[in-house]
Amino acid sequence: MIFHGPPGTGKTYFAKAIATAINASVIIVSGPELKSKWVGESLPWEEEVLVVVNGVARRMPIGALVDGHRDTDVVQAWTASDEGESLLAPVSGFLKHAGPDYVDVLVTETGREVRVTGGHRLCVEQEGRLADVVADDIVPGRTRVAVPLHFVVPEIVREIDLTKIFAGAENVRVQGYDALLAESVAMLGEEHVEQVMGLPLARMRGTAGRVPVPMAAISRLASVGALRARSGDLSLYCWHRQKNMPAVLPLTEDLGEFFGKWVADGCYSRGGVRLANHVREADHYESLCRRLFGHVTRFVKLAGGNGVDLVINSTLLQRLMEQGLEMAHDSHHKRVPPVIFLAPRPVVAAFLRGYFSGDGTFTGKLIEASTVSRGLANDVMTLLQYFGIAARCRTKKEWSGSTSYRVRFVWSEFLRRFVDEIGFADETRNAAIREYLANLGLRRKLQTPESHITNDVLWDLVVEKRREPYAREHVYDLSVPGTERFVAGFGNVLVHNSEENLRRVFRQARQSAPTVVVFDEIDAFAAQRGTYTGSGVEHSMVNQLLTEMDGFRKNEMVFVVATTNFLTSVDGALMRPGRFEFLIEIPAPTAEDRRAISKIYSARFGLNLTDELIAHLVRRTEGLADREKNIPFSGDHLQSVCRALKRQSLRTGSAVFTTEDVDRALQRKTRRAIVLAQGGGAGDRPPRGGARAAGDAAAEGHSARAHLHLAGPGGAPSDTCSARRARGPT
Repeated sequence: MIFHGPPGTGKTYFAKAIATAINASVIIVSGPELKSKWVGESLPWEEEVLVVVNGVARRMPIGALVDGHRDTDVVQAWTASDEGESLLAPVSGFLKHAGPDYVDVLVTETGREVRVTGGHRLCVEQEGRLADVVADDIVPGRTRVAVPLHFVVPEIVREIDLTKIFAGAENVRVQGYDALLAESVAMLGEEHVEQVMGLPLARMRGTAGRVPVPMAAISRLASVGALRARSGDLSLYCWHRQKNMPAVLPLTEDLGEFFGKWVADGCYSRGGVRLANHVREADHYESLCRRLFGHVTRFVKLAGGNGVDLVINSTLLQRLMEQGLEMAHDSHHKRVPPVIFLAPRPVVAAFLRGYFSGDGTFTGKLIEASTVSRGLANDVMTLLQYFGIAARCRTKKEWSGSTSYRVRFVWSEFLRRFVDEIGFADETRNAAIREYLANLGLRRKLQTPESHITNDVLWDLVVEKRREPYAREHVYDLSVPGTERFVAGFGNVLVHNSEENLRRVFRQARQSAPTVVVFDEIDAFAAQRGTYTGSGVEHSMVNQLLTEMDGFRKNEMVFVVATTNFLTSVDGALMRPGRFEFLIEIPAPTAEDRRAISKIYSARFGLNLTDELIAHLVRRTEGLADREKNIPFSGDHLQSVCRALKRQSLRTGSAVFTTEDVDRALQRKTRRAIVLAQGGGAGDRPPRGGARAAGDAAAEGHSARAHLHLAGPGGAPSDTCSARRARGPT
């Protein structure tokens, strides 16, 4: 039910009285406080999050994700359940709030780093389950935050469709389009096909099959009449037919390892792709390239040296990697291609094998890979988490002035997982790892994080906490239904969305049932949807409240009561049957009510006000206390006057009061001059037919009424009855 009416009429006291009457516990939630906590918990624009957007894995700034989000986008994020199990869940809310003056930077023992506002929550351990704590309460050297040890491998991308990547390209040629052309001619006619493709059919009829045509012409033809190219029949090239590639490239382990090796030791050459290799691995990667592309050129850098370059002269491959897969050439900006994050697990393992074979090494005690790209280090740490390996990252200033990021892991269990599931391309290094593990003996627990692992979560110690200024207008947040957690920052720290504030209230209510949950000033966060401006916080809060209320079972003794001063501003969905269907108005106190209230407060504060002073106070509080806001006098005003008189008696030592004392106290409360009208009250009387509370007072004279509305469909009152309450204070 919702208690509504003017401020200070005792709506919250009525809600508490319900809990007392049914012998239930009570949880009072302040709407403004709940919203302020929500708004305060966010990430700065630049902080990266790991998400899947429309089937493509992205590590991107949360601000770019929220600002660029469209209603048609399908977004998923990696998260974890209360028990610490890894999940890939949909994102339903994209929020932004007013930015603070600073953000907190948290650095962990393993080199991970996340930037959050002081009120944002991070996940910590509590009795073997995920709990949360605000960033302000994190203590370096004592608090351990959650890092997912295992990531769910989506395994949803198994091939690369070149026809989509190069759709509309005039400089990419296509062969094998006979079946598509024949189907198009049969459906559309030769003349229409020529108009769509922009080429005469006679020109495409060669003596040895169809003449290659631009990919743009094939794309136009396939789009007309909902035709679909048989990609398996097509092959693409740029300059030389002998260097063609299938239109659909299977995402195999060989291709994954090739990409990994290129990210570590590759670059683009003029019209092709180059791989740098150590001589001991050159034969392996030359054979791999021939299986993939059919041609490769081998260059020995120096006679008698250990360096061998492998070059694949394919402009199409270069364009595929650089433009289609977003594989940057500059070593400072290299990243794992997005397609790898969604590839089958064996392909991910092959990518890591290629990468560590190029940039990695086994020192005899640990495995380490070094890169000058901070983003690449972050990506590699993420892929290792697919296999339950929580790597550390250390930075080092190089002689050239650049900073290198060293991804390493030392625990024997991590080494075993690496050599069993990933490994190096060079079997010599794999054998060295296995020998080290076999001879480790009693030192097996050395530097182990085993005591800080629960299911799929590593509890990482915060070692540094500092503050940085923040100049942007907004900070950002995501809502992930079910867990309200997602990974963010460098190294994938598990952070917590504040929607959990509402979930925690209802979880506590269920645990202590029977319980009455009171949302005081519910209009602060549950206003009509569609009226919001800015962040969209209220929209998510209303949705979460509806979800919780609709999720009650019949045997759950949880009652939800709300109070508001502005019933018309509350979202109508909350007042449908099964939710807040009982609307009870608590009007302003009548003259008799104000007299009784004044006597109670006079006794409570030991004022011993005479009947004449009480009558004067009742007369002064007739009408409106605030003309601009149309707020009548209430019990709060009377309490304030009595409190002011008590303070006066303590200052002066006198318990004798006059009407002037009452007027001064009332003036301080209302912030305006009190002028007694002839035979009337001090306040402005509301016009007849105006405020409902005032109309009731004039009609009844000696008692206030609470109007019970039984809401019909859509929240509209379908029946009204009057429930008289006993005379007395509200």
